[in-house]
Amino acid sequence: MRRRATVNDDFFSQDTAESFYWAGFLAADGCVLNTKRTSVWLSKKDLNQIQKLKTALNYSGKISYSARRKAYGITVTSEKIVEALKRFNVVPRKSLILTFPEWLKEHQLVNHFLRGYFDGDGSFSVKSGKYVKTIKFALRGTVEFLNSFQNILNTNCKTGNKKVYLYDSIGSLEYSGRKKVAKIINFLYKNSVEATRLTRKYIIASNEDFKTNLDKVFTRKEIIGTNLSTGEIITFGSMAEAQASGFRYQNISACCRGIVKYHKGYTWKYKEV
Repeated sequence: MRRRATVNDDFFSQDTAESFYWAGFLAADGCVLNTKRTSVWLSKKDLNQIQKLKTALNYSGKISYSARRKAYGITVTSEKIVEALKRFNVVPRKSLILTFPEWLKEHQLVNHFLRGYFDGDGSFSVKSGKYVKTIKFALRGTVEFLNSFQNILNTNCKTGNKKVYLYDSIGSLEYSGRKKVAKIINFLYKNSVEATRLTRKYIIASNEDFKTNLDKVFTRKEIIGTNLSTGEIITFGSMAEAQASGFRYQNISACCRGIVKYHKGYTWKYKEV
């Protein structure tokens, strides 16, 4: 007789950062097949994520490969897991009906659930402009789920309310701008560990350009401008002060980094300390 693979049946019954993260991930990218079986399949680039889930569940079965899907996955048999996932609204055929659990909205571990969902159905994209990089945060799901998601972000990150757009029955929520996305990153990844992060997305999120106070162009470092015609020197305590005086911080930053030579008739540099 073939021996049944073992698994931690009580994993999703516990309130932990790890269980919340993986519940969020399955809400986005998992599939409840029936009353006993749950599965998740990912492309080769995310094989490491399958291995992390296998470890988290203490699952003794093997990771499978589907040539048809060109994907790796696991299928776990556990009635307790299927039942426990219901409290996260992870149920069969959830794609078009998923709602955010009411009890979870103000839970102290909610950011782990949000991060799990984002790792399953979200993305970062980085666009390099002439003077500065911009990062965009995007998420897909049902309109109702995304509205709840953004309400939580607004409460914790002051991101403001955005319209959720509908494309082919799937909702889309997007935020752009270095400072706004930085707040989202800091909230989503708060108290996270490698075992509860999708590596390739975290590499972008942890980039020096997008960390806490990552909008380096607003640094408190003093800057000095020298008038090309008169030699007059002006000093500002920060980029924000220069911006308030009519200069563009992106252009000043570009001058300080040697990308352009001058801005509004002035050369610019950081004050040496």
